[in-house]
Amino acid sequence: MIAKYIGTTDHLLQNSTISEKVTGLIHPKFRFKYSGIIELTDKEIKLENWKEINLDEIQSVKCEFDDLFLEGKQSMEIIG
Repeated sequence: MIAKYIGTTDHLLQNSTISEKVTGLIHPKFRFKYSGIIELTDKEIKLENWKEINLDEIQSVKCEFDDLFLEGKQSMEIIG
C-alpha cells in the first residue's frame, strides 16, 4: 500500500509558534514538518523524508487528533 502522509513529533507540536498554530488551522501540513509518501510493506512502514519503522516494533496505531494538536486549535479559537 502506498499513500501520502503528513506528520510531526510531540516536541515540535509543543514548541509551535503562534504563526505555526494559525497556519495549522488552514491546513495541518503547515504545522507538520514531515510529508511525503508512506509505504506499507510486509516488514515495515516507510515514511519518505522521515523514517522507517519495522512492523515488529509497533505496539499500537491510532488515527486521531491528540491533545497537543487540539490545544493549538483551542488557543486560536480564544484569540479569534
